[in-house]
Amino acid sequence: MADFVANFFEVWGSAYLGPFSQYMYKADLYLEPFLWLSLLPAIILFVYYKLWDNIRLAKTWIWLVMVLAVSLVVAAIGFSCADNGLYDYLNAHHITNSKIEDSDYIYFAFICFGWSLVWSAILSLILKFFSVKGRYVPF
Repeated sequence: MADFVANFFEVWGSAYLGPFSQYMYKADLYLEPFLWLSLLPAIILFVYYKLWDNIRLAKTWIWLVMVLAVSLVVAAIGFSCADNGLYDYLNAHHITNSKIEDSDYIYFAFICFGWSLVWSAILSLILKFFSVKGRYVPF
């Protein structure tokens, strides 16, 4: 499972970030952002399509703002998990010169944001068929 999640966040090698990716894999820090990425959009979109099935909320711009907000939260969680987890891992193993750049954390947050947008779009295409009034949102 750890290999799949690591490959998922590294976009199967095309977003490999060198020492950052190596230490994230060694510290097994990819799983927590993956769980947040999987569950948070699913819960929010389920609430939007099933529980808040209201004609006033069945608008594309409301859906877009909601998906962007959820993706920003997932990106912030990914950034925080990577920053705190790598700091703790490097201190626990007495690694002082890790060659991890500060921009790698931001790239990882962008990757989390992008995957969250993709996952939200896929979930929306599935969940909109269970909605009565939001059946045409987003398309």
